[in-house]
Amino acid sequence: MALNKKNGAGQARQDYGVTALVLQGGGALGSYQAGVYQGLAEGGIHPNWVAGISIGALNAALIAGNPPERRVEQLRAFWEFICQQSWWPSHHLTSLLGSSQQVPDAWRTWVDSHFMASGALPPGFPAVEIDGEFYWDGGLVSNTPLYYVLTAKPRRDTLIFQIDLWSASGDLPTDLLQVAVRQKDIQYSSRTRLVTTTMQEEQNYRRLLHEALAWVPESEKSGAWYRRAEQVACIARRNVVHLIYRGKPYESYARDYQFGMLTMNEHWSTGLSDMQETLRHRDWLDKPGEDEPFVTHDLHRARPAHDAPAQISRA
Repeated sequence: MALNKKNGAGQARQDYGVTALVLQGGGALGSYQAGVYQGLAEGGIHPNWVAGISIGALNAALIAGNPPERRVEQLRAFWEFICQQSWWPSHHLTSLLGSSQQVPDAWRTWVDSHFMASGALPPGFPAVEIDGEFYWDGGLVSNTPLYYVLTAKPRRDTLIFQIDLWSASGDLPTDLLQVAVRQKDIQYSSRTRLVTTTMQEEQNYRRLLHEALAWVPESEKSGAWYRRAEQVACIARRNVVHLIYRGKPYESYARDYQFGMLTMNEHWSTGLSDMQETLRHRDWLDKPGEDEPFVTHDLHRARPAHDAPAQISRA
């Protein structure tokens, strides 16, 4: 892949039909995702698909609702606003989310309802009714829409930046407060790596099926079984670049609802730094080869481990 030497990323989208940004839910930790997006934008990468849960959905709306040149500015304005005041005038929030002209009239109510439902985390917020059904925050079931993005049709070559706010791996807790912190991490981490591992295996099988179908005699290709097999077979290539916010030792159980300027700026700076470091690995953005159509890259796994503490994790 040809890369822009100046910014280290440049032409990333040209090799993929889809460049997706997938944002996990996590309340006040969401400013980490804003910093990550700033790093992407500075690297010349502008996703054409943004999906999120809870605060991730809010960040996604800010990104999708504004032109590329204003997205970082509006993300910064929004996060500074909610971290300085305890009330949200609706007109100010609407202006940050962007021009309503970018959303078709028939979609506006639909978008508003789904956005509210994505952040309706009980017991703080009531369920939101959509078409006669009631919905809570998606994080109660799956805190990332990664699986939805990976299974969307038509299947196309896709570069995905998966930005998680909760880590399934972490230090072994030594008291009840630390147990509560680790429990929340594990609960909301959503088994992202299990999803990528499962989808990697599935994509390998789909590609093998595609290759096997090439050996089917022409006389057999008119059968219904062959048409069904063609629908399952797939040669699309997937590249998942995975960033996970790493909690600080001094952060408390309440870190996901501590909306303050100091913590916001710290999370933002960490996200920006992590994405800048990720983009230094230029080969991570290359389209996967035919023999390995699904690859994942993880900045924190790539870093050398020095004197790692005892850890507790889940798949």
